[in-house]
Amino acid sequence: MKRDVSTKGKVPGAEDILTVFVPEDGGALPRINGSFEWIQSQSVQPEARRLRLEAAMWTSAACQLEAYYFDGNMKPLCVADLIQNTQLLQNVQTFRGVGEAWESHGLPSRFSFHSKPFTKVLMELVLNADQSISILLGADAFQVGGNFTKGGVVGVEEALCIQSTLQMSLRRAATLAERQGISDTSDSYIPEGGVILSPKIQFFRAGPEEGFRFLEEPFDVAAVVTVAMPNSQQKEYRRTMEERIAASFEVAAGNSSILVITELGHGMAQHNPKKVGDIIASMLL
Repeated sequence: MKRDVSTKGKVPGAEDILTVFVPEDGGALPRINGSFEWIQSQSVQPEARRLRLEAAMWTSAACQLEAYYFDGNMKPLCVADLIQNTQLLQNVQTFRGVGEAWESHGLPSRFSFHSKPFTKVLMELVLNADQSISILLGADAFQVGGNFTKGGVVGVEEALCIQSTLQMSLRRAATLAERQGISDTSDSYIPEGGVILSPKIQFFRAGPEEGFRFLEEPFDVAAVVTVAMPNSQQKEYRRTMEERIAASFEVAAGNSSILVITELGHGMAQHNPKKVGDIIASMLL
């Protein structure tokens, strides 16, 4: 089915797949040397790249088909609504910190920190919290999905695109950026003073620590709020980060009661995690 999304972020071969059948074991990627660590390593071996690209291809195919079959049972994915409701928000009015943003919507502010893998934390929240959840993602503003379409090293952005329907929303955002003239002045598809709002993202694959196995039952979150990560060497880096994170806080607060903040700018983006943590902490407290 034809979608009104950009060809940017398109995974080669996905459109040739007619049905996504998943075996009972979930169809995880293979372990190499006894582990899945190769998925997130800097390995440039052709086999590692091929396998990562294959994972992206099957996810993309399931999204385009709006369903996958797990052990013979169809699992529908609501991609058409996601594409229609994706928003590219510019010049978001912000508060100073996450507390003020949430309190402006009548919500209390509580903070917790986790060392577990992101997907495990997310699934625990979905199972145990009777509240809506959104995710804050720091993304590559110049490549839709980061390395998702290239089989490159898997960071947070690539992992979320492989695990969920997010990549279709990012491709829709790239189309909106073209229509609104955002990408006319630069190659970026995410507005500098704004965010991408991707409502009701469905997760249907586990995280890289489990080889991206397919889930027997998908689960959804209220939204993913995507912000462009600035150049870590630019002038006024801290101020730019604060503005973009504040915009994300405000949009997330208007769409959910729990915000899960992913690792912002780690890995290939090479943002200093201590600096990023200090910026977030100053806005939380």
